[in-house]
Amino acid sequence: MAKLTTIYTSSLLLNDAVLAGQYAYVWSFHDWSDFGGEGRKDKPEILVEWHKYGAWAGESRKNKNLPEGVDVAMLWPLSIATTALQALAEGYVHLDKHFRYMISLKEIDPGKLAKLFTYLEAAVKGTSLDSASDTGKSTLPGLVRATTPAKLSLADAILNRGTLAPNPPGWAYQAVRWCMADKFAGTAFTEYAMKPVTPQSKESEQPEDEREPEETAKPRQAGWAKDTETAATLAYRPLSDGSVIAWDHPFGPAFAHIGHPPSAEATQQIADNWSELPDDWSARDYALSRVDTKMATFTGYANPVIHFHGSNRRISNAVIYAKTAMVDCGGDKPVLSLKLDGPGGLKSANRYGLEIAARLDVDHTGLLAVQTRANTEIDKRGSGKSLTMEAPGKVRPLHATMPKSNGVGTGTGTHHHRLIMEHLHASFAPEVTGNGESESESGAVPVMTLVSDSKGFGKRYFQDTSHLQWAQGKASDDESSKKAAARFQDKVGLPSPESIQRSIEKQGEIKLVYLGLWYRYPTRRRMVQALACAYGIDPETIKPSLSEVELRPGIRLVLHKAEELLQHGTGRAGIRRAEVNAIINRHKEPGTRLVVWCETEMPRTDQDGASTPANGSRMARKRAEETERNEKDAKHAVRGLFAEARVPSQFTIGAKLQYRKGTAAPVLTEIQPQKKEYHKDHAAFAAVLDMHRSLGVVDDRYEAILHPDKDPLPRIAYCGLHCRMQTKSNLYRGEPLWITTAAVLIPPIKPGGVWTMLGWSNITNTWAPYYDANTAFHAKNYPLHNERDASKTRMDRWCEVGSDAARALVQLQQRPEMAGLDLAVMLDGHAWRRIYPGFHNRSFGLTPDSLPEDDRRLWTPHQDIADERLHPISYIRVNTMQDELPRFVYAEKEGTTKSRLAKGLDPFIKVSQYLAWPGHRPEGHPWFLFSESRTHNRSRLGDGRTRWRASDERDARGESELNGNWHSITTREINPMFTNPRYSREDLARATASLSHQAMAWSERTRYPAPLHAALQMDLDHPQYRRSAPSNRDADQEQKDIIDSATGAR
Repeated sequence: MAKLTTIYTSSLLLNDAVLAGQYAYVWSFHDWSDFGGEGRKDKPEILVEWHKYGAWAGESRKNKNLPEGVDVAMLWPLSIATTALQALAEGYVHLDKHFRYMISLKEIDPGKLAKLFTYLEAAVKGTSLDSASDTGKSTLPGLVRATTPAKLSLADAILNRGTLAPNPPGWAYQAVRWCMADKFAGTAFTEYAMKPVTPQSKESEQPEDEREPEETAKPRQAGWAKDTETAATLAYRPLSDGSVIAWDHPFGPAFAHIGHPPSAEATQQIADNWSELPDDWSARDYALSRVDTKMATFTGYANPVIHFHGSNRRISNAVIYAKTAMVDCGGDKPVLSLKLDGPGGLKSANRYGLEIAARLDVDHTGLLAVQTRANTEIDKRGSGKSLTMEAPGKVRPLHATMPKSNGVGTGTGTHHHRLIMEHLHASFAPEVTGNGESESESGAVPVMTLVSDSKGFGKRYFQDTSHLQWAQGKASDDESSKKAAARFQDKVGLPSPESIQRSIEKQGEIKLVYLGLWYRYPTRRRMVQALACAYGIDPETIKPSLSEVELRPGIRLVLHKAEELLQHGTGRAGIRRAEVNAIINRHKEPGTRLVVWCETEMPRTDQDGASTPANGSRMARKRAEETERNEKDAKHAVRGLFAEARVPSQFTIGAKLQYRKGTAAPVLTEIQPQKKEYHKDHAAFAAVLDMHRSLGVVDDRYEAILHPDKDPLPRIAYCGLHCRMQTKSNLYRGEPLWITTAAVLIPPIKPGGVWTMLGWSNITNTWAPYYDANTAFHAKNYPLHNERDASKTRMDRWCEVGSDAARALVQLQQRPEMAGLDLAVMLDGHAWRRIYPGFHNRSFGLTPDSLPEDDRRLWTPHQDIADERLHPISYIRVNTMQDELPRFVYAEKEGTTKSRLAKGLDPFIKVSQYLAWPGHRPEGHPWFLFSESRTHNRSRLGDGRTRWRASDERDARGESELNGNWHSITTREINPMFTNPRYSREDLARATASLSHQAMAWSERTRYPAPLHAALQMDLDHPQYRRSAPSNRDADQEQKDIIDSATGAR
C-alpha cells in the first residue's frame, strides 16, 4: 500500500473544549422570511415597523424641501443603527439587515437601545433629533425594548447534538468569529524565518594547499530549518468584524530598515518623522497583517470548522475615497471596523449614527476621529492640495479597490500560514483536548488535517511539444535549427494540429479559416506568429506581405484590415453590420468553418461618443448612459453581429495606455510582437486557446488523463451547469431573471475516437454543438426582468431555473451523442444550493420531506426527472470560495520525519498539488485539491519568511520582495453527491480534479473543471454580460463573490 502524506491546515475543528465558556447575547426579533414571496404569511409587527424606517428614508432622499443641513447621502437606517450600536456595544455587535436578530458579546441597556431607534426614526424622516420623542409614530423602539436578550452558549448553538448534519443558526456564524478572534489575540504571536541548511561534508584528504578555494565551490542545500535565534513575538488585536489585525506592526518601505519586528516605539518614531520621507508615493505605502476567521461546514464532518486565513490590508491615503476604515478606540476594546457612507469622494462615518451615539452618552471618540479626518481631507481637496499617505495613526482607511501599484504587494505566502497554525496550538492548547475527528496526531489542539496518496495527474499538454514540427531542432546539431526551436516553447497547452482538424471534421466541416481582423500592423504580426507556432511553422519563414497563410491542408489564416469595423464610437451600428456581412459573404463557403480573431482596445474618453440627454427623468438618463456605453465599445457589438452568423469571435488588445517618463498623462502604446521568444506573448497564445474552445475543439488530452492504459477512470460524459442571477437594478422592474448555461464533454465509445462538446443555454433551450450553442446564445439579448411577470418572487425564479436545468439534462441524454454513456453533472455549490436545497451542507442525510410545505423548489434535478434511467449518475459539487476552505500549511510524508529531524532539517513539505481527503473517511466526505500557481513556483516568495522580514531593495525593474505578490496554495472542494452505487465517489473526484488540472483554454489549473469552465465562459463572453454582471452593491454581493471566486479574481 502506498505511503500516505499528511497535510496540515490552518483550520480548527470545533468541539466543546474549543468553545468552552463562549457566550453571546441574542435578541431574537422574528423568524419570518419573504423566502416564498410577500403572500407567504403575515409579516410580524416588528418587521413592518422596520420596513417603515426604510420607506421614510427613501422618501426623505427624494424630498427636495428638507430643512437645511440634512445629509440625504447618510440616510440609510441599517448603517445609522449599526454605527450607533458599535459605539454602544464597544464594537462587538451585529444587526441583521432583515431585523431577525441582533447579537453582541455584552449586554446593552434596553432603555438606551429603545432611545437609539427613537432617534433613528427622526433621522430617517429628515427631522432634527431634538424633535424625537418616545411617542413617535413607530412602535419599533418599544418592541425592541420589550425583547429580552438570551445569553446563549456557542457550544450548544453550534455543535451537532445528534442530527445528521451541523446546522448552526445564522447569528452563530458571526458570534463565533468574535470569540475566536479574542482567543487568537490573547496570546503573543511567535514569528520566525526558515534558514537554509547545507549538508555536512567529510574532511578532504587533499593537502590544504591543493584544495579549491571555498569561495569558488558551489554550496549545496540539504533543506531548511527553523531560525529560532531570530524569532520575535508580535501582538495581534481583535477587529470588530471578527478578524485580528497586527495594528502595532505595519510593514512597508518606511519600516523595512528599523529592525524586526518593528516595535511600537520604532513605529512611533517613523510616524513622528513622517514628513521627512521621500515624496515618492511608494515610500509611504504600508500595510497591516490580518488573519480572517470564517466558520464553515462540510458533509461528513459532525461539527463545523473555523478557518484562519492570513491576508494583508493595504492602507489608503484618504478616508473620503474608502469604503471601510479601521479605528483604534483605545483600551481593551477591539479595533473598530467601520463602514463609511456617502458618495465617492465624500465618504465618512455616518453623521447620524455619530450624533445618536453622542446623545446616548457613550464613548464615540473613535467615530469622531473618522469624521474629523474626513472633514480635513475634504477641505484639503477643496483648496487644491493633494492627499498624501498619513503616518499610522488612530484612523486607517482601507483601499476601496485593488490599487494598480503599491509599495506593498498582495498575499502572505505559505510560511505565514504555518505560523498561524502553530499559534492555534499556543492559543488553544491550555484547555483543549482532541476530539477524534482526525487520525493524525497534531497535539492537543484539533487542527484539521487531511491525507493524500500523492498521485499526480500526469504531464500537462504543454509539457510535451512533440507535435510542433520545428521544435525538433532542439535535438539537431544544426545551429539555425536550435535557434529556431528556442524561439518558441509551448507554455499554454496548444491543441495539436491533428486534433483540431479531427474535431472540425467531426462537426461536419472539411475546412477551417481563421479570419484575422486588424488595424495595427504589430497586432497583425502577433496573429501570424501565434497561429504559425500553433501549427508547428516557424514564423520567420512566412513573408510579412502575405495576406493569406496556409497552416495545414484545409486550414488557413486570412488577414484583413478592418479599421472601420473595429473602431469604437456610437452611431456606427449600420457601418458595423455592413462590414460584417461583407466579410462573411466573402469567406463563407459550404463545408468551411469560420472563426474571427479581432484586434481591440479599451474605449477612451477622447473617442467619439454621443451626449447623454440632460433633460428627462433620472431613470431615462441612466438608461441612455447604459445604452451609450454598450454601443460605444465595438468589441461587444461586433461579437454579437458575428454570432448572428454563427461565427465565433475572439478579441486581443493591440494597444494600451502606459505611463512614460516625462509625460504627465498615459500614452497609447502599441503592443509589439516578440522577436526572440514568441511564447512570451501570452495574450496572443491565450487568445488562440480560447478561439479553439469557442470552436468546440476537444483534443486527446482528456482521453490521455481520464482513460490511460493503467487504472482508467469511468468512460462517461461530464456536464457543467452554470447559473447566475442578473444584477438587481432599479432600471428594471421585478425580481431579476437568471442566466443558465451548460457544456458537456462527451468521450467516444471506444478509445481512439474524437471527443465532442455540446452547449446549451436557457435563452435557446436547445442542445447543439458547442460553437453553435455559444454563438446562438451570444446572438440573443439577455431577457429584461419586466419581459415576464414582474410579480415573480425569488422562489419563483429559483423554481424556474431548477426546472429548466432538469429539463436540459433529460434532453441531453436523449441526444444520439450520448448513446451508451452515463452522465455526471458538475456544478458550483454556492450558485446552485439556493436552486436545489439538497446540495446544501445542512441537507446532508435529509430528504425532500424536510422542506417546508410552501417551499416549491426541487430537492435535486432527480426530483423532476421521472425516468430513473435518465438520472445522472452523480452531481459533483465544486466549491472555490477560498475563505470557506482549509488553507494548506505543509505536508508530512510518512516515514521521513525522524530521519530529517536527525539531520537537523525541517521535516515538512511546503507544496502540495494533490487530491486530499479526511483521514478518518466519514460517509459523504469531500475531497480537496490543492494548487500552486506558476508564479509562486517561480518566485517562492513567502515560503520561508513573512513580510515583516521582506527586503525593499529593488531590481532594475523596480521590483522587490516587499512589493512582490506572495502566493499561497489555493484549495478547491470536490464533493460527488447522490452518486449511483455502481460508481466510485473517489473516481469521480479524481476525474473532476483531472479536468481542472488539464485546462481546456488556460495554461494553469482552472478553478472549475473543464465542462463547468466552458459553461461559465459562455456567460462571461456574452456581449451584454457587462450590463447584467453583479455590481458592488450588497444585493449582488453573493453573485459577485461566486463569479470572482470562479475566475480567480478573489
